[in-house]
Amino acid sequence: MRPDARKSGADCANFDIAAYLDGELSPSEEIRIERHFSVCTNCLSEFDLQKRMLSALDSALTDGPASREVPANFAKIVTVNAESSVSGIRNPSERFRAVFVCAFLLLLVTVSLGTEAGSVAYDASQKAAMQAFSVAGFLVHLVFEIGTGIGVVLRYIGHGVVYNSLVSAAASLLFFTLSSVALSRMIVRYNRGSKA
Repeated sequence: MRPDARKSGADCANFDIAAYLDGELSPSEEIRIERHFSVCTNCLSEFDLQKRMLSALDSALTDGPASREVPANFAKIVTVNAESSVSGIRNPSERFRAVFVCAFLLLLVTVSLGTEAGSVAYDASQKAAMQAFSVAGFLVHLVFEIGTGIGVVLRYIGHGVVYNSLVSAAASLLFFTLSSVALSRMIVRYNRGSKA
């Protein structure tokens, strides 16, 4: 309905022809629009056009599916046609073409995203590298602390064994005695060698 197409003084834009055709108007509104049709030829022609369009659509929907039957083996026909028209990726040249197309599409997407994609990728790689360095630093620090702890424990045990036990004192006295005897023998041999 066109608001500029007025034959009478009534406002054509106030009438909803589609609602009138669907039966959505109240009886008083239906009477009002029917009176308008009697004086406005443009609204009446619009009404006729919409009525014919609904009639054609209705007949197409009711007559169409009933006249077109689906064959009994429709699914099998579609499957066979689909399988025969699509040759899978079976030989190396098809695989190369598929990889080439995928790589080209990836490049196209990367270029189309522009510097934003580069900065996102850079930020992601930088975060991953920082996390890897953090884990590596933690592991190195852990090994160092474990080594330090083992050294402290062994030093404490060694200190207790060497300086605070009777066995270590006896071993030290025996070592001192044997060293003194060996040194005195060496001195005696030296003196004998120098006199001869």
